[in-house]
Amino acid sequence: MADERLRAALERGGWTLDTLAETVQANPETIERWITKERTPHRKTAIQTAKSLGEDPGYLWPNLNRRVVTDETYGEVITCIPDETQYQEAYSKVLSG
Repeated sequence: MADERLRAALERGGWTLDTLAETVQANPETIERWITKERTPHRKTAIQTAKSLGEDPGYLWPNLNRRVVTDETYGEVITCIPDETQYQEAYSKVLSG
């Protein structure tokens, strides 16, 4: 399934894969994979791309802030908390029991 939000943002702004790739310093094939294979770019690249397109990164990639990492050694799932506010809220919940 294709990432229609990203495809539509490209079309609205008159962007091509090549022009966006040059702007965000990425490979055009990588950007095509973001669209056709629904890949999520690295956070820094996603933010830069969204800014260039005039879009919100969370709109283009809803899972951007919900990355989950698995620790294969212990079989634990660790959720990455991307900003300090969420960290403080999560920590407060743990402390309050």
